[in-house]
Amino acid sequence: MTRSDRRRERIRRLILRVAHAIVAAVSSIKSALRRPRESLFQGIYRTDSDRRRHLQSIRKMQPDENQSFEHGYLYGCLSILDTKSQGVLAYDAILIAATTVTLATLPSTLTIGTVLIFMSLTISAVSSVAALYVIWVYWTDTVDFEQSEALFLSLLEVRNRRTLAYRSSWMLSHSATLLLVLGILLQRRL
Repeated sequence: MTRSDRRRERIRRLILRVAHAIVAAVSSIKSALRRPRESLFQGIYRTDSDRRRHLQSIRKMQPDENQSFEHGYLYGCLSILDTKSQGVLAYDAILIAATTVTLATLPSTLTIGTVLIFMSLTISAVSSVAALYVIWVYWTDTVDFEQSEALFLSLLEVRNRRTLAYRSSWMLSHSATLLLVLGILLQRRL
């Protein structure tokens, strides 16, 4: 196999990986858009009785009564949300930069394309705000530890709010990307 054949093969593999990633992303977006309310509220415990039942389920999984499992589990969930939100923030930063550069290179006339691109910029900023809410620091006080049931219910509420903010941010980011691409396509056709 020649050097150029190996290079073509690497490019082909890269294109296939990108295509698979795009198909997976489109599938996720389609699923979320088909049932946005279900996607947003999946795993969210909105009533006190649902949260208590969820905590009882977590407790059944632990070998002893010291409640360290619930604490670790809920903080683990919050850490996962923090990490995922950092990814959305980085994505939004790239999207905002790309949108700004695109707007700067376009003529200053108002067209449907420039309106869509500006909407993309605005939605990306809103997505960033939602992602920033998710990574707000939450520390457990000593008083909270003394009232473990109230602490765990409070942590579950924090997790629920942050999950909703993350999912909203994720959906907004993808919407902004779509608007940017559509805006560029419409602008180039004019």
